[in-house]
Amino acid sequence: MGRHAKKDLDRKEEFIEYYKNFDEYHINIGKILKKMGIERELFDEWRKNDKKFEEKLKYIDEDYKDYLIETLSRNFIEKGDVQSGRILLQAIAKDRGFGDSKESNNVNTIADLMKKLATGRPKEKSDD
Repeated sequence: MGRHAKKDLDRKEEFIEYYKNFDEYHINIGKILKKMGIERELFDEWRKNDKKFEEKLKYIDEDYKDYLIETLSRNFIEKGDVQSGRILLQAIAKDRGFGDSKESNNVNTIADLMKKLATGRPKEKSDD
């Protein structure tokens, strides 16, 4: 492996580590690239030419989507705002069957998921 290729590999792995950190970066690619001093064009080249890198990004995206669905849905349920939870799921989880198609009866699916989230886990205790 050439010196340039090794450097790119190290930078890709560093990017992946930042990308995994949902709490700090919220999957904001531009923010991570700026922090690392990487041009967007180089990042786009990595995605296009490195299938393993692209697969890692997709895997992290799915983890982040799971995190969003659970966290935000739970917040809507606690506030009694089921309609906003439905809209959220239709927006971010369309690829998981939560679209607005009449054929798949998504409203019941969304309602079932939100009920499950509401009763699935006990609330976390606060340190107050």
